Amino acid sequence: MITRTILTVAALYTAIQFCHLAAQSLLGITIPSAVQFGYAMASAAGGAFSFVDIQRRVPGWREAMILSVGSLVAIILVSIVMLLVVLQFTDGSDGFRNFIYAVSSVPAWLMMEVLMGVSVLQFAGFMLVFRKGARAILARSR
Repeated sequence: MITRTILTVAALYTAIQFCHLAAQSLLGITIPSAVQFGYAMASAAGGAFSFVDIQRRVPGWREAMILSVGSLVAIILVSIVMLLVVLQFTDGSDGFRNFIYAVSSVPAWLMMEVLMGVSVLQFAGFMLVFRKGARAILARSR
């Protein structure tokens, strides 16, 4: 059940990312990158709904921890794949080289600090969604 929930989160996040990219390219609008946190929480809420709908219970503390870590890893993998796809389709190999050049100009300690901070915030958000959000979903379904 845990694997299914994590795959649900990954699928929802992928669909949201696809819609995000389509809106940016088709409508010519710029969506700020800060909305990615909301996208992650929305996909986690979908995963929590799926878990509660099938199991008819709230995930335990350990299950919520595994779901949160798994969802975080899945979202990071989806983000990396989407980034590579966007870089390939927008500028070809030059886009990838420009990205590598831009990333290499940032100090590694700063990049790791920011990535760890964002990951901790997302993990905390996932724990809230899989515990308190799942309780709310279960209460509404009764």
